[in-house]
Amino acid sequence: FAFGTVRRVTGRYGPDNWLSLLAAYLAAFSLAFAPDIWQHSIHANPHIITATFLMANVYFLSRYWASDGTDKGALFAFCLSAGLGVTHHPLTVFGFPAYALLILLVRPTIWRDWRTLLAMVGCALLGLAVWLYFPIRSPMEPVLGPSTMNTLNGFLDHVLARGLSESLPYFTLAEQWDRLRVFATLLRLQYPLPLILLAIIGLLTPYWQCRQAGDGWRGAKLSLFYALAFLGFYAFVISLRAQDIMAYLLGPFKLVGLLAGLGLYGLGRWLAGAWPVRWQLARFGLTLFLLAPLWQLVRYSADISLRNYSEGRDYVEAVFDRFAGSGEGAVLLNNWEYMTPLWYSHWVDDRYPDPADVRLEWVSTGTADPWVTAVFNYLGGGPVYLHGYRPEIVAAGFRLRPRGAFYQVVEPGDSSLPPELTPVQEAAGALEFVGYELPQTTVTAGDYVPLTLAFSAPMTTSDYYVPVVTVGEIQYPFTTDSHLITPLWLAGEVIVERFDLSLPLGLPAGT
Repeated sequence: FAFGTVRRVTGRYGPDNWLSLLAAYLAAFSLAFAPDIWQHSIHANPHIITATFLMANVYFLSRYWASDGTDKGALFAFCLSAGLGVTHHPLTVFGFPAYALLILLVRPTIWRDWRTLLAMVGCALLGLAVWLYFPIRSPMEPVLGPSTMNTLNGFLDHVLARGLSESLPYFTLAEQWDRLRVFATLLRLQYPLPLILLAIIGLLTPYWQCRQAGDGWRGAKLSLFYALAFLGFYAFVISLRAQDIMAYLLGPFKLVGLLAGLGLYGLGRWLAGAWPVRWQLARFGLTLFLLAPLWQLVRYSADISLRNYSEGRDYVEAVFDRFAGSGEGAVLLNNWEYMTPLWYSHWVDDRYPDPADVRLEWVSTGTADPWVTAVFNYLGGGPVYLHGYRPEIVAAGFRLRPRGAFYQVVEPGDSSLPPELTPVQEAAGALEFVGYELPQTTVTAGDYVPLTLAFSAPMTTSDYYVPVVTVGEIQYPFTTDSHLITPLWLAGEVIVERFDLSLPLGLPAGT
């Protein structure tokens, strides 16, 4: 879409096909090798599709502009794309003000053409028709998603994203200068400085080129459209506190790459007019801009590649290693990121744990305190494990015990020692050191070493105790962060905590 947009827009200015192609390739390569876009495009992520809908909308409306409002096919294709985009993710609506403005600027009398308006509405509704699947599928007990979307309230809860605003804390207006600096830093990570400067030129290129042809207002419409589309997404995304800003900024980043291509074309046209005698030398210099995205490819390929990424597969194997054949009847609670590889294993590899060993449950964020609610729902029916440490569970009064790659939820007062721990009896002031697990005994400098310790307090204490581990001449005094403080321990209960060591790179051999 970026390539096609640049070709469509620049083809309007003159017969220089070589420069138009060069600009289009620069836009395409800039997007392809921007680290954030590249990284999101090589794993299952919905936001790369969200940004693709934005680029599709920009492409179709740029075609509509280039035809001076005569290409109704492009307009109808835009309406279909816009409808589909809304069904995919509500983030796409933030481009709608820019879309509507360009349509009206290109053809101010369109509101009186009821046939065209009716066709536009029909195409948009055709895109929105994807939503009709929800009330059909919802009552069939789907694996994912609510089962109430066959009711009006349930359908509107999803379509209107009811309750979403409660999970979207935002930065205030007074903080926007700092947020702008954050965006500038993130943008600089995506594109080299020459491409960012080209993007600024690219924003003005439609206006400047049309002005050269005697119709500056015509080009200003497109420049205004690109600027408003960028600002619409930027203003919303940069104000969010809790969401994945790198995923939500994919759209603005793509627009910058598109504008960089237009900027190269504008720069080339200016050089052709300013230095016609040295145009061949200028062409060579313009071609060198392609090295910028290619340098991104060379620079980041090793870091972005998922060739050696195995965390998802490792987690699936950890589940089977821990629970397969145990007959424990446990429940393992997972968030979306940890549940996804398990679903993949189930539906793609046809490999799923026996429910007699463990039931895998996804904890959604749809309630006020979903993790505590899930623990209360399942703890009475057998052991409950979590994919990782959740401080809200401890705050609710439960204990979290590290069990291999997982944490087990236990009630206060449990005096049992997990069987995988090595039992010891060692006095430690008012506490007793009763067990440990050190699965990694052969290490090298720089390694990350997990250490599990178990303590007990024969009597309650008001003093604060923290363990200190000595490795050679190095001491590791641990903090109380993510650990239950000793004044909250009950008399006689066994507290199991994980303390992780990061060995220094200069650790002498044999330590």
